[in-house]
Amino acid sequence: MPIPMILDCDPGTDDALAVFLALGSPELDVLAITVAGGNVGLAKTLANAAGLVAHAGASVPVHPGADRPLLGAFVDETRVHGDDGLGGVVLTPGVAPHTELAADAIRRIVRESAEPVTIVGIAPATNIALALAAEPAIARNIREIVLMTGAWGEGNM
Repeated sequence: MPIPMILDCDPGTDDALAVFLALGSPELDVLAITVAGGNVGLAKTLANAAGLVAHAGASVPVHPGADRPLLGAFVDETRVHGDDGLGGVVLTPGVAPHTELAADAIRRIVRESAEPVTIVGIAPATNIALALAAEPAIARNIREIVLMTGAWGEGNM
């Protein structure tokens, strides 16, 4: 039985592969992709996520999330991922992202799921933090949170 999961990401080049692997895995049931600003600003990471989902031929909802961290200033990584976050790779525009914000979508999906949900965070953890701060009780229906996120100073070093 596939594991119900939410992928919280900030698609730059690194997250693009993770999105494709998650969507293509028979072991995972990707319930939503939630997006934060991180590798590049939110407008670009959101467009990248929608384009990646469309390119994969999937129909997973994409939700816009935090455009900056809870503390400190937003710093992008255009020197690593390019101005568009994907190193210049041009994707066909994906479907329009949902209007429901990422933290709200996380809370709703976890609350309504018949099975405990795994949350995989490969972006700044702001969307996950906001969801849990707003509704701590959802933690009872979270199977696990798997993170490759967050740094103080230089990230991914």
